[in-house]
Amino acid sequence: MRRWIGALACAAVGVLLALFTPIATLSPLGHKVLMGLLAGVGLWIFQPGKMPFSVASCLVMAIFVMAGVSEKLVFAGFTSKATWILIPATAFGYVLTKTGLGKRLALLVIKTFHPTYLNMTFAWLIIGLILSAFTPSILIRIAIVMPIATGCVSTLKLEPDSRGNAFILLIAWAMAIIPGSGWLTGSLWGPITMGMYGKTEGLGGLITQGSWIHAMMLPMFLLTGLIIAGLYLALRPGKLITQTRDAFVEEYKELGPWSREEKWATVIMVLTFLLFPTEKLHGLGNVPACLMAFFLLFAVRVLEPADVAKGVAWNLIIFLGCVLALPAIFGNPDVGVSAWIKELIFPILTHFGQNPWMFVMVVPLLMFAWRFLDIAWMIPTMALLVSMLPFIHSEFGIHPLVTSCLMIMAGNFAFLHYMQPFALMGSALAKERSWTPNQLMRYGVVYLVSCMITLAISIIYWQQTGFIE
Repeated sequence: MRRWIGALACAAVGVLLALFTPIATLSPLGHKVLMGLLAGVGLWIFQPGKMPFSVASCLVMAIFVMAGVSEKLVFAGFTSKATWILIPATAFGYVLTKTGLGKRLALLVIKTFHPTYLNMTFAWLIIGLILSAFTPSILIRIAIVMPIATGCVSTLKLEPDSRGNAFILLIAWAMAIIPGSGWLTGSLWGPITMGMYGKTEGLGGLITQGSWIHAMMLPMFLLTGLIIAGLYLALRPGKLITQTRDAFVEEYKELGPWSREEKWATVIMVLTFLLFPTEKLHGLGNVPACLMAFFLLFAVRVLEPADVAKGVAWNLIIFLGCVLALPAIFGNPDVGVSAWIKELIFPILTHFGQNPWMFVMVVPLLMFAWRFLDIAWMIPTMALLVSMLPFIHSEFGIHPLVTSCLMIMAGNFAFLHYMQPFALMGSALAKERSWTPNQLMRYGVVYLVSCMITLAISIIYWQQTGFIE
């Protein structure tokens, strides 16, 4: 009942805005668009009756159309390149679980190392990078990683709620999320940002695999290293009792020989991943590469017709199709939401916008604070702010990819379970061995401090590479 009350309260605020139009600089249509957005955000946050994001997104799109927004704008997200990358890419994640390839790859790495905290950390980093290369779906990666990590701490005879148990679980979870943000198809952030840029005037075509890596790779890998070191210092897990990898070797042997499906899936997905950074050599873009790989997985019978319904994350696709259109809707002159947002935020930016150090160090703190309210992965907030990125670039010399990096860092923040659906999922999969709320809060503090140190170093890099003028 409390979830319904929260969702209805958001909707009620939206209805009042639409009826009384209190914002003088915003058109009546703009007020109705805010009504639809508030109704959707309430349903996305509270999820009454476990309502899927896709169902709530359908209501948002219906409100927009009934309010008078052009259907071409409302459904623009479904023609985005990002959507057509995600459809086959989420199917790749399904292939990892269906064939058992994801588990095999993870155990193949783990059994290589003797059990020490340093070795286990290195193993989970490698696993996170491999899985990030195969699928941008963080949900799929967590679904693969967390059961294996739970079995790992059990094999190592670590007590539930112990610091060692929490360290390995949180490292495994973090490595499934953070490093992949360093390249365009390594996490959902890449396709989502690309889709929003494509629908925003002045940002179209700005994102390529090369530009994303140029801006994001160093900060994300630096952040990864700082999180590992910081979490070890914060938890101080002590020494491992078990020092043999025999149990992991036996667990891998139980998988048996590589199946035909695993071999084909590996070949197809590795070749697809290699096509991404070599686009200039062959001219094949990310979208056709993913679509061709999707076809080949069916052609060699790794996927079956029934897998189209099960393997593609249609709930996520519909949700993203809805939100990817939001920047274009907000930026439409008849709607005027972007212009209104600029009027609100510009006075704040002028206080520190001329100083890039102030901008890069202060704006993230505001975003991290905002994450206690925006628990829908920061995506609705990104949709509101993305139209300001060309303005920030022209006025303050901050490249849009730098500002996007700040938003991605805030989106990956986890301090309390309710703020981060991936933390909830990871905890649920670990079951009775999950980290405690206090241990997650320690992770959140480490993450925040690591982000600020990363940004202090990265600003020098961005200045040298022209991302900050």
